[in-house]
Amino acid sequence: MKTHYALVQCGEAKASGSVPAKEKYTSSYSRKKVEFADAFCEEMWILSAKFGVIPGEQLVPDYNVTPDDHSKVERAHWIASIEQSLRQCVWPGNGVLWVLVASNYLDVDDGTGRTVADAIEAGTPPHLDARFPFNQTSGIGYQMGWVSDCISGNAPKMPAELCKEY
Repeated sequence: MKTHYALVQCGEAKASGSVPAKEKYTSSYSRKKVEFADAFCEEMWILSAKFGVIPGEQLVPDYNVTPDDHSKVERAHWIASIEQSLRQCVWPGNGVLWVLVASNYLDVDDGTGRTVADAIEAGTPPHLDARFPFNQTSGIGYQMGWVSDCISGNAPKMPAELCKEY
């Protein structure tokens, strides 16, 4: 049996104070992605524009940073840190990494054409299958619909596997 993991994008709406990363982001969109991770995944990491890849349980203080706030050099360091962090994670056994990250983060590049998506793919070990379900959807509403369909069907599947148009 494959083990499932999730990499969940941070969000703009945040809880005040220092709280676990998986509880920090309060929008319905962020909560829906955490709901997916809680339902299907052994471990969850958050992709933060400020902190890079962090465990869902890590305490996160107040901050307000997006990838657009980074200089070209800072973006390059941030993208490199994503790959490094994923390489350092403990991934027991074969499994699936559900990358619940939208294109506004995946497409951020370091100035040389290397993107966040490239860093995620490079940092994911060969015994894991990195899946990017949001690449098969067209917008937040459809992404939330896909998550709801997976949860109601009690099975994580790629959007194309559900035979619905997202």
